[in-house]
Amino acid sequence: MISLVDIQRAGPSGRARVLHFDDGTQRQTSAAVVRALGLETGPVEDLGELLAALDLAEPVHARKRALRLLEHRERSCHELSKRIREDGYAREVADEVVVALERMDLVDDIRFAETWARSRILAGYGPHRVLREMTEKGVDSELSRRALADALAGDDELTCARRLVTGTTLDNDRGRERALRRLLRRGFSPEVALRAVEHETAAQPARSPTEDA
Repeated sequence: MISLVDIQRAGPSGRARVLHFDDGTQRQTSAAVVRALGLETGPVEDLGELLAALDLAEPVHARKRALRLLEHRERSCHELSKRIREDGYAREVADEVVVALERMDLVDDIRFAETWARSRILAGYGPHRVLREMTEKGVDSELSRRALADALAGDDELTCARRLVTGTTLDNDRGRERALRRLLRRGFSPEVALRAVEHETAAQPARSPTEDA
């Protein structure tokens, strides 16, 4: 009789599990599936039946996990598939879940790109950073650029950068350097960041000697 000798925690999220059997067989799955099937180390009456049970349970629990992730915010297809796979589900299971959710209009890369670009621009992040974030989330580059253009609503990068430093004290080197670093961290290009600080410095009234005292 084959025995399940170890249930090893795995994956970047810590939600994956690797099942080790004494005949050398290994199977990766999710902690949620392990709990649902009540798996514990010890003798296994029929390995084939156990593997079949895993095949049946994984799509169900992967879908539940995907829906929980979507409760928090919109996600791209790539991002959602990646998060499911990090939980220990096979790529084909994750991809099938995402495709099914796409058909239900619960996942949509166009909607995700528009929502992400708009929220990040409103939060004061620069176009370069927003585009990089969407690339990391697997959004098509042309789709990302269109969503970003819509989010900017006619504003250019300089206008967005100036808006971020409006009201900031820029009458000394320390203040200007702080504003410049903030713009760079937010994803504005060095050239635009410098121009924004220069424009806003020029727009601010000069401090009188008594104010400096």
